[in-house]
Order: sequence, then structure tokens, then C-alpha cells
Amino acid sequence: MSTTSTTQDSARAGAAPDQGNRTERLREVVGWAGFGLLFGTVPAAFLVLRRLEGSGFGPELLVPAEGRGVWQIPVLIAVVVAVSLLRRDRREPNPDPEGPVTPGFPFLLGSALVVLLLVLWTHLPRASFVFTAGLFDVGYGVRPAEAALWGIGLPPLLGLVLLLVSHRWPRTRTRSRRWWLTPLAVGASLALLADPAVRALSEHVPTRHSVLDGAPADPAPYPASVERLGWEWRPPEGTAVADVERGPLGPVVATTDGVFGLDGATGGELWSYRRPRGDVLVTLHPGADRAQVILRSEETRVWDEDEDLFRGGETVLLDTSTGGVVDEFQSETIADQDGSHQTLPGHGLSITEGSGGVAIGVREAGSADHRWWFSMEDEPDAVEEGMVCGGFAPRFLSQSSGIDVLVQGDQLLVSYRCSDPSGSEDEQELPAMLEQGAGGFVAHLLALDLNSGEENWRRAWDVPDRAWSGDVRLRDGGPAMNPGAGRAVLVEDLFEEPTLVLDSADGSDIMTVDRGGTWFLVEHADTGGAVISGSERGIDQEEQDRDIVLERLDASGEGVETVRLPVGARTGEYDRPPSGPVVALTGGVATPIVDAPEERGAGAFSLVTAPFRDVDPGLGGTTPGVDLLVGGEERWEHRLRTSWGWPRALVVPGAVVSYLSEEGSAVYGWLP
Repeated sequence: MSTTSTTQDSARAGAAPDQGNRTERLREVVGWAGFGLLFGTVPAAFLVLRRLEGSGFGPELLVPAEGRGVWQIPVLIAVVVAVSLLRRDRREPNPDPEGPVTPGFPFLLGSALVVLLLVLWTHLPRASFVFTAGLFDVGYGVRPAEAALWGIGLPPLLGLVLLLVSHRWPRTRTRSRRWWLTPLAVGASLALLADPAVRALSEHVPTRHSVLDGAPADPAPYPASVERLGWEWRPPEGTAVADVERGPLGPVVATTDGVFGLDGATGGELWSYRRPRGDVLVTLHPGADRAQVILRSEETRVWDEDEDLFRGGETVLLDTSTGGVVDEFQSETIADQDGSHQTLPGHGLSITEGSGGVAIGVREAGSADHRWWFSMEDEPDAVEEGMVCGGFAPRFLSQSSGIDVLVQGDQLLVSYRCSDPSGSEDEQELPAMLEQGAGGFVAHLLALDLNSGEENWRRAWDVPDRAWSGDVRLRDGGPAMNPGAGRAVLVEDLFEEPTLVLDSADGSDIMTVDRGGTWFLVEHADTGGAVISGSERGIDQEEQDRDIVLERLDASGEGVETVRLPVGARTGEYDRPPSGPVVALTGGVATPIVDAPEERGAGAFSLVTAPFRDVDPGLGGTTPGVDLLVGGEERWEHRLRTSWGWPRALVVPGAVVSYLSEEGSAVYGWLP
């Protein structure tokens, strides 16, 4: 019995030193790993700065300057701690592990850790990662120079913590080289890998994607009129409605972090694609079967003295019927000092002007390589045989419509002017005369396939001298809503007053709208008819009390029905006049308003509706049946009726939808 007890006591006595040795060895491994992180910070910072600075990399970067401290201080701390370790007499072992810690050890490392934490807390960008952006409630946005600061600052921070945890300066005398070189190499490697790891993590944004279950149903018909608020859709918490466009089954809603497809008749979500807290650019096109989402890893636009940079990113092309992914690719950065750009789902357009004249280039979205070009050169036979062409100044006024250019589905329309040089005394003056509309000319409208650049159809008109009023404006007529109708193209300002309505399929004439000098606007047109708007004011009426008059035309251009809406406060039917765009339907019109006494704060988002009537009530009258449909409460920060908060409404299959652009908190669906 006594022999057994003696044996057990001896075993316990032998185990205690072994346990102490293992703890000491573990501390030394941790210490050498921490030292490796500090040691590796210096070459890691060298590589990062060389990558970011390029030709500006040099010794002058060591000079203290504003913005450099966030990487200079971590590098300085790493150098000081590394030199302190290397200057110690490595032949002397650490003090007894059970004895007191060397006094300079916690003071030096603790002070360095406090300084480093203070610098990193105050200077590291908090928007570089999705989780830090959410934690500090800032907008997520990756910038290479800022994300690199994390790669320089984190390794020395972790290295100092590991050295403090090791409780001792690491030593080499009592161990083989492999014992201390291995953790040293691991720590240095981690420091070198910190920058690429941080960049990969900063650009990672989670994806939340749901697609339509089953085949898409047939779309609901466009409503002839609306009478009630049928549904209300709100974006996920922390996001806002940025834009809404007409999709194949209902509205397609772009939010600040993704895109949603809704059923127009019910407001239910059919599909969604989100990159929560990501810096996304959603491109929609009215009636298109594609939506494009670009996850921007950098700022979209960076203005400087030299060039305008359009940043690319991870791009996803979605089917707007099902939400399924059609294509994924990395879009390239486009740099072009002279020119304008338009992004469409699956395509990009560039309008440039150089020594050879003005040109429109069509490219794959996000790519700098163009599929084809349409150019306008001021030389005979360059565009039209035997003619000199000019006065071509294409620019976009909205997402698709513009001056001398229009995108409608898979078709690109361009307008230009040409003149016969044989009838001119000075051929060199022809381009300038074409721009001024002097001397008469031939106006051309050319429809090109957006994918191939091949000609679909063309039209030409002789324009008499001084009949031209300015640039030709091309507009989309909107969806085909009349029974059996097709889509139309609007050609405005070609002549002094009339607006031409053409069939999009072949360019044939549908109607010419002319009101004999009275201002009007075609609100909607298809091959079955059109709706135009204008205003009238009596002699005894104030300017702000003028009437809004909308007229429905048949396919021949004859007026068949009318809506008259007084916009003055005298109506008594609603506190504020219609303030948004007019939505034309086959049975009436609708316009969104925000019923609010102030321009900032909150208000009821509502819709004014009015049916078409056979009889016009006359000046100062109101069409019977005008109604105010009250919607939900909206809140905003910016001034209304600006680009930051414009009430918008549009017709989609099954409903009229309205929303507050840029910062709206809901989409409202108005039903028959």
C-alpha cells in the first residue's frame, strides 16, 4: 500500500514540470507567431504601397503627411518592437516562467497597443465591409486605397496581442531552429496575405435571390381606369424605392440594394435579387424583359481634371419575368474624357464626338469593346449617297428618349439631316446650315437592330426652309394598350408644330398631331390612337388657375373624348393640384399627388383620377367623375418636386403604380 502511494506521488510530481514545460513552449510559439506578424508588416506595407502608388512610390512616402499616419504608425510600431526583440541578448533565457515578467515587456507592448488601437479606431474606414457598414450605420463602399489600410493595420495589432498573451519575450537558445522559425514564418506569411484577404472580404457582399416558382402566367391586361388602392408594397427595412419601370407581369422595382418583380394585379412578390448593403446600380428599361444589377466595388463616377471614370463591377443580368439569372460577368471600367454614356440591360451606348464627326457606339454592358458604330461624317456619300449630312447632336433626355436618338426595345432609332451639295454655292457651309435648319434639307430617321446594327427601316421627309424649329426629339409612345394595337414612335420638333406618330414595326405613318399653334404634349400613343395634353386659360383666369385638358384621339388623329381638370384651388375637391406626371389610360387619366402642407416632412401619397367624356364641360369646368384616391403616408428628407423626390406614376399590366422616386418608402398599386 505504501509502495503504491509513493509511485502515485512520484508520477504527480513528474507531471507538474511537464505541464509547465508545455505551457512555456506554447507561450513561446504564440510569441514567435506574434513577432512574425510584426516582422511581416514591413514588407507587406511595402508591397501594398507599391501597388497603390505606382509611379509615385518612393522614399518621400516616409515623410509625415496628412492621411499617411494610418499606415506609418503601424509600420513604425512593428519596427520598434522587432528591433527591441532582436537587440536583446538571445543567449540569455527568459526569467523563470514562474517568476516576475520583465518590466519593460508589458510597458512597451501595452503602450504600443493603445496607440495602435487609437489610430485604427479613428482612421480605419468603416464602410469597407458589409458587416462594419451595418455595425456603424454607414453606406457600404469599397475603395482600394482605404481597404488596403486594414491589411496594413490588422497584422501588427494581432501581433502585439499575441506577444502580450505569450507573457515573455520569445527566445531561441533552448530550442532548435525549427521550433521558432516555423511560427515566425507562419506569422510573417499571414501578414503578407492580409492585404489580398482583406480585399477579397471587403468585396464580398451576400446575395439573396429568389426566382418565380413555375412558368410565368399570362400578364394581366392594362387597366382602362382605376378606382381604388388595391395593394401596397414596401421595400425591406433599411432600403428605399429608387425606381420603378414597367415589366412583363407588373412593376419591376429597383431599390437601394437590389431589384424586385411584382405582380401588377396583386402586388405580390414574384422574384427578387438583393445584395444587402451593397453599392449596387440597377438598370431598368420600360417594358424590357431584362434587368441589370451591377455590384460596384468602387465609386461609379470619380470626377477629376483628366477623365470621367465609369466604374464596373460584378454584373448580373436577370430575366424580368422569372428573376432567373441570364448572364453573369465582370463589367469593365469605362474611361472616356469626351462623350456621354447610357447603360441599358445587356447593352451600353456611347455617344462620342471627334475629328470624324459624331458617332454612336453600341457595346455589351460594362464593356469598353463596341459591337458596332453608327457615325456621322460631314463628307458627301458618307451616310447618304450624293448628300452632305450634319446637324447630328444625339443626347439622352431620359432613360431611353432623347434628341436625335431613341432606344425602344431591341431597336435603336437615330435622326439626322442631309442636303444636296449640288444646289449650294458653298459646300463647306452646308454642315453649319444643317445645324441651323437654314436653306431646307431632308430629315432622315433610321431604325437599327440594337444587337447587330442592321437596318430595320428608314424614313425621310423634305423640310422646307425655316420650317424646322430645333433639334428633333424622339420619344417612346408607351405600351400598346388599345385593342390589337402595336407600339409607336413619337417624332417631335421636326416641323414647327406637328408631332408625327409612327409605327415602331415598320416606320409607317399612324397620325400627325397638330393643334394650330396651341401647345400640347402627346402623353401616350400606339397604333390604335393617342392621348394628348394641353392647357387653357380664360381672360379672367389667373395663370395658376388654368385648366389641364387631355384629349383621346383615334387612329386617324381625330379627337373622340376629353378630360378637363382645373388646377386651381377653387375646385374644392382636393387641397393640392395634380403635381406628378399624367398617366394616360384608354378610359381616363390619373396623376399622382402628395397631399402635404409643407415641402418637407410627410404627406398622404394619393392619386387623382378622371374618366374620358364625350362632352367637354368648357373653360373653367370640371369633367364629371374626378376623384381623389387617398394612399399611404410618405416621409421624405429632401425638397419635393425635384430629382430627389418626384411623385411618379406609370401603367403596368394589371394596375397603375405610383411612388416617390429616389427615397420612396412604398409602391402603391391602384386597381380597377
